[in-house]
Amino acid sequence: MVEIRDVEDALVAALSPLKASHGVRQIKTYGDDLEPDALPRLLPNLPAILVVYAGSVTDSHGQRQIDRAAYFVFVCDRSLRSEEAARAGTSGAYPLLGAVRRLLQGKEVFPNIFAELRRQETFLSRPDMTACYAVYEIAQPYLLGE
Repeated sequence: MVEIRDVEDALVAALSPLKASHGVRQIKTYGDDLEPDALPRLLPNLPAILVVYAGSVTDSHGQRQIDRAAYFVFVCDRSLRSEEAARAGTSGAYPLLGAVRRLLQGKEVFPNIFAELRRQETFLSRPDMTACYAVYEIAQPYLLGE
């Protein structure tokens, strides 16, 4: 089975083209509880992306098991424009969230292991920062004893 850290690293690598295409300044992993007020401290250089392992559940099919891990991909950006303009423009959290979806949805992060989008939501909306997240499920089948 692929380890959590290796999946996080693969997601960060898959998102790296956003540095050139969307001016993303930071793409990194985070391994602790995430509070909305902590984002400005964690991500001082915007736009930024944070990959967070959120936990997993195991489906049991006798000897065959499937580990279904959830990874949150937070996109954060600051916009000095109006909310309406930020939603419609090429900068801001919403266009960045769409770019993340285009890169990750259905992506084979390891052989026969794919990222599947499960949901997207706004996490934080303040005058100085907007943060949204997408939850990707990475399912890994394995046999007991492997």
